[in-house]
Amino acid sequence: MTISKMYGTAVGENMKFNWTTIPQGWNVSLKQDGCAVSSDITRTGNADRFESIDLGIDLGAALTADSAVMTGAPAMGTWMCIFAPETFGITICAKNWMLVRIAKEDFILIAIASWHIFSGELLFRNGDVTVRFFGDGHRFASGETVPLEQLFCMRGSSERALLDAYADYLAKFHAVRLNLRSWRGWGSWDYYAIKFNDRAIRKNLDELQKLTSNANLLQIDDGYSLWGDWMNISPEVFPEGLDSIVKEAALRGLETGIWLAPFLAEADSQILKNHPDWFLRKPDGSYVPAWTGRVIFDYSNDEVVDYLRRCIRFFRNAGITYLKIDFLRAGTLSGLGKVPMSAYERFHRCLSAIREEAGDDCYILGCSAEFAPCIGHVDGMRVGPDISPKFEDVRKSAHCCMASAHLHRKVYQCDPDYLIVRGEGMEDAEVSPSGAKHSTLTHSEAELWANFVTMTGNAVLSSDKLPLLSHDRKNLVAAAFQRASENAKGYYVLDYWHEIPSMIWADGKLGVFNWSDSEQTFTLPGDTSLKLPAHASRILEKFAWDGKQIPVAELPPLPATPTGEPFDAADALPLPLGPEGHEPLATNHETGEGLLDGAYVPIRELNTFLGVPFKIGAHIITFTMGEPRKSIRIPVGRKVRELYFLHAADFPVKGEWLSYILHAADGSVREYKLLMGRDIGNSDYHYSLPWTSQTARIAWVDPVTSRTLYVQKLVPDMQTELDFIEVTHPLQNGTHILAGISTR
Repeated sequence: MTISKMYGTAVGENMKFNWTTIPQGWNVSLKQDGCAVSSDITRTGNADRFESIDLGIDLGAALTADSAVMTGAPAMGTWMCIFAPETFGITICAKNWMLVRIAKEDFILIAIASWHIFSGELLFRNGDVTVRFFGDGHRFASGETVPLEQLFCMRGSSERALLDAYADYLAKFHAVRLNLRSWRGWGSWDYYAIKFNDRAIRKNLDELQKLTSNANLLQIDDGYSLWGDWMNISPEVFPEGLDSIVKEAALRGLETGIWLAPFLAEADSQILKNHPDWFLRKPDGSYVPAWTGRVIFDYSNDEVVDYLRRCIRFFRNAGITYLKIDFLRAGTLSGLGKVPMSAYERFHRCLSAIREEAGDDCYILGCSAEFAPCIGHVDGMRVGPDISPKFEDVRKSAHCCMASAHLHRKVYQCDPDYLIVRGEGMEDAEVSPSGAKHSTLTHSEAELWANFVTMTGNAVLSSDKLPLLSHDRKNLVAAAFQRASENAKGYYVLDYWHEIPSMIWADGKLGVFNWSDSEQTFTLPGDTSLKLPAHASRILEKFAWDGKQIPVAELPPLPATPTGEPFDAADALPLPLGPEGHEPLATNHETGEGLLDGAYVPIRELNTFLGVPFKIGAHIITFTMGEPRKSIRIPVGRKVRELYFLHAADFPVKGEWLSYILHAADGSVREYKLLMGRDIGNSDYHYSLPWTSQTARIAWVDPVTSRTLYVQKLVPDMQTELDFIEVTHPLQNGTHILAGISTR
């Protein structure tokens, strides 16, 4: 392979590899071939599985004052994270790749390149790199030798060139064959969510044909059946059957795509009732849960694979040529199946069956996925999170999309999500009842998103109710369709080291995006400049660029440290959280149990936040909207004059969240309604900016994941003992995270 000659120097000759943690009863090997580092593991003892094994890597290069570390985006809705030298004392973790900037024009890329059986992660601390492989439940026969996953290591003068080389290596190693398409059309999800029908589709297709003559796709999303019962098409949605709408779309010159979540089934689905043995279990025999009570198919079971094949044949026979397979992250959760397998082994059995049954001419889009194991199975990949018609969400979506630029059209086509341009007043009662679906986009913000989608994706799918759009917003859609049909090549991010990259070059066009809330002046390649108002964008046509990087930008600021003065509460008594509602802090690689992929594990090492002591155990309380229980009770049994809550809200941005209800021993009750932005913030630091609360303070931010916890102080003014605290059901979609309570 000529990768190293094309892009940089293989760094193996300067690097030192050393197995630092080998479980007893196992032997491992190591082999380097240019940029590729491979190894085998052999069972020599009694244990038929291993938990983890560590490979230490000395980079063979000294860090400088200009050093930095960038970690890649491992899944939909994630982005590249950047770390300055002052953070090198913490452990920086990456799931797929890590780029170490030694100096301004000296970079080392360490990456995992395969995910056949074992999961892995990269750990950086003070210049030392560790690759950790997890056994993930794979069972070894006595004396069996199995390859560990492939690594890719390279040194070069350009971060973009190294990431390009990595993408090329992945494409060759996994023998990627893409069904490259440029999609333009309409999808049902964003505006209607699950509340659509064939009449709504036809109205939007009528309007679509007025806007453009080059549309080619109708994408039907969730809502046509129960999850798992994919062939039981709802007569309320399609009274004449799925075939009818597919045929009508064809008469309009459109192919039809359909959505399904191949790993999940609903609790009241017929498939679960008829085949309870088809789903993953925990060691205690209960189902492995996922996404508000849904359960996970066991693809180690041949009967499940056969059922999936029948479903795919059903859709193909109906004329479907595009499959959007969603919630793929469920397939990487651990659990016990009929045959002992790792999660990745079951994952590949599922996606291989889909690809084989669908055929090479069917376009497959992966969604809500861990990116890596999908390589070689899908043609396109949703890289941005679910879009919403609000600028803060548009900005986050763009940040996520930038992280996958090097993979576009090499490993898969990147899909930023739907094109939505509606503004206030362009909705009616049919829009999803969720407040997140109601638009606040100005024309400039809608234009920015339209420009971004056409610059970065090969799928431009409108998902507004088209007849309700104003004339100027319809023009944005029409222009996006036209530009999408012209942009069939990859794109390059020019300013990687900005917090959110703002310049994209694609096929002779330069897109400039101002994500800031104020006017900004941008220095363009060639030392020219461009001034843009806040939340504005511009596409410069016929923009020549020689491929060189623009000057390295200043590193963005790190996540905020805890805000405000510490509370005067060193004498507070931590309250042990009761047993109800507990979730484990750390992800268990055997069972898949864990909260937010173990994002809050570091807090176990701490016992004081903003001067308040808390008792952090192995479990914390979580409470998710949609759970059958309506409240959680936490016993207290002591007199208190102050209460401190260590908590966060995973998902919402604004509005009422839930209530803490204090029940006194004398029967009196006091309710405290938590308001987002005042009493509690989002579990992701970036979603809560700017933070200006006077009643609650940021207590902890993980610089690796940006996961956040807040401390809120309450003064209950109770004359008798506090009997218990009741936590009510969340009012918005999301999960309440309660890590500790302290009383004073």
